[in-house]
Amino acid sequence: MGLFPRSPMDAFLAFSAVLGELWQGGTVDLVLQNTGGFEQEQYTNRATPGSSFVATLVIGALLIALADDYVTEIAEYIENKPVASFAWGIGAMIGFVVVFILLAITVVGLIVAIPLLFVFIIAAIAGNVLAFIAVTEQFVDERWIALLVAAIATALLSAIPGVGSLVSFVIGSIGLGAVVRHWYQ
Repeated sequence: MGLFPRSPMDAFLAFSAVLGELWQGGTVDLVLQNTGGFEQEQYTNRATPGSSFVATLVIGALLIALADDYVTEIAEYIENKPVASFAWGIGAMIGFVVVFILLAITVVGLIVAIPLLFVFIIAAIAGNVLAFIAVTEQFVDERWIALLVAAIATALLSAIPGVGSLVSFVIGSIGLGAVVRHWYQ
């Protein structure tokens, strides 16, 4: 079968078989693939729909509960200036990569680069969740319901290979850009 299923139906059938075995109280052994003399685990680094749903729901709930005014500011900026926010997001990603590489080539710089990596990851995750909330608030009046719809949207998008990843990247870039622009000003 290789590292990836040949079709969505193959993936669905494999997933269904695993769920069925677990549902009946069985266990599922790790699937290994023979790749020229050594064993290699089969895995994919894509987010699963369940993890996307839970992460968006938890992080969004924390942001709304602890910093509702901040969520409102970011959502308004995304609504009013989505292209500028996207540009800020792409610029932040490129700038981060350049600065991280320049810092990481020295031991002293690495001390700064590692905390910078964590700050960037937190900003990117928060921006992604905030952007999805901002998009879903266009269709739903209540912020908590918009969060639930955003969590469902991230789960659905993570289940669609290619197009879902592209849409998530664009929305996440817009959110990251709004967060970075807010910190900058």
